[in-house]
Amino acid sequence: MKKFSLSCGKIKVRLQGLNVEKFLNILQSLNIKLIDIKRESYNIFTLTVNQGDYKKLKTEIDKYGYKLTVLDKLGIYKVIDFLFTRFAFVVSCMSLILVYLISNFFVWKIDVNGLVNISRQDIIACLAKNNISVGKTKNNIKTNFVEDILRTNFKDVGLVSAYLYGNSLTINVNEKIAMDDFDYKPLVSNYSGIVRAFELVSGSSNLKVGDIVREGDILVYPYIIDNAGNKKSIIAKANIALEVDFNYTISYNEIGEEYVDTGNKFVSKNLSLYKLNFNKTKPCPFKNYRTETKEYYVFNNMFLPLKKTVTVYYEQAKRPVEIPFEKVRDDLINKSKNQVLAMAKGCEILDQTQSVSCYNNIYYVT
Repeated sequence: MKKFSLSCGKIKVRLQGLNVEKFLNILQSLNIKLIDIKRESYNIFTLTVNQGDYKKLKTEIDKYGYKLTVLDKLGIYKVIDFLFTRFAFVVSCMSLILVYLISNFFVWKIDVNGLVNISRQDIIACLAKNNISVGKTKNNIKTNFVEDILRTNFKDVGLVSAYLYGNSLTINVNEKIAMDDFDYKPLVSNYSGIVRAFELVSGSSNLKVGDIVREGDILVYPYIIDNAGNKKSIIAKANIALEVDFNYTISYNEIGEEYVDTGNKFVSKNLSLYKLNFNKTKPCPFKNYRTETKEYYVFNNMFLPLKKTVTVYYEQAKRPVEIPFEKVRDDLINKSKNQVLAMAKGCEILDQTQSVSCYNNIYYVT
C-alpha cells in the first residue's frame, strides 16, 4: 500500500495595506502565480493563488506586515493519504467523485463585491426574479445578462462585471459616486513640529521628512497634475508622524494666600429629638468661613433625649502671605505636568522633561 498526496485548488484572499502594487510585484518576482487581481479600494486588493503558492504568500505577508484575509477556497482540498483495497471504500470514493463532478455543473454560491450603499439582499432578490439563483446550472447563467440586469434595475450601479469561477458566480460592482460627496480640501497641520515620517496616499505633497511645520500649514494639496500639466481634484490623504513639543509654564513669586478671620460671625441653633429637627436653620451668609460646633442635651433620658446644637460660623477673608517656593515646588510641577498631558491628549508621549528656573526673584516651572 503506497502513500501519496494529492494537492490542488485555489485560495481567494484579500490584501490590505499601503503600496500593495509594489508588494504584488515582489510576489511575482518570487514566481508566485497571482490570478484575478481586483482592486476594491486604494489600499485593498483581492486575488487568487494556487494552494501550493499560499504558504509562500503567507511567509511574505508576515515579513512585510500586510493584512491577509482568506475570502474563499476553491477546488479540492482534502488530501487522500491512503487508498484502501476494500471494494466499499473504492465505491464510496467513486461516488464522491461522481457527485463532485456533477456538482460542478451548478452554481452553489453568489458573491457580490464592492457594495457601499446598495443592499446585497436587493441584488440577490433582483437576480432571483430573473431566474438567477443558487442551484441553477452554469449553462443557464449568462454573465452579460447578469450585468445588464443590474445596470437596468439599479440606477446607482456604474460599472459591473460578472464571471463564473468554479461553483461561484462572482459579481463586482462599482457604485456611482456623486461629486458633491468629495471634500476637496487641503490636509492642514493641527500642530507645530518636525516631520518624522511621511507617506503620501493621494494628492500633492507640500513637505518631506525633516521639515518643520507650523499649526495651520498645508501638508498635502487636494489635486494631482496629469501628464498634460492639468490639475485634477482629488481627496488629500497621507500618513504623517509629527514630533510635537507641548509646553506649559507656571510662574511663582513666593507670594501665596491664607485665610484670616474678619471678626464677623453667624450663629445657628438647632433642637432635635430622636434625630428629628424642630426648627429650620438659616443658611450661612458668608462665602468663606470656619466653624465651631457644640452639642449638649437639654433633657437626657430615654423618654426625652432633647439635644441642642450650636454652630458658630466665623467669616474669613483671603490675604497675601509669603510662602517659600520649596514648599509648593512639587504641587506646581504636578500642575504643569497635568496641563501638558491635557494638551497632548490623543498623542503618543515619547519623552517628558521638566525644568525650574529663577529670574528677578520669580520662579518658572516648565
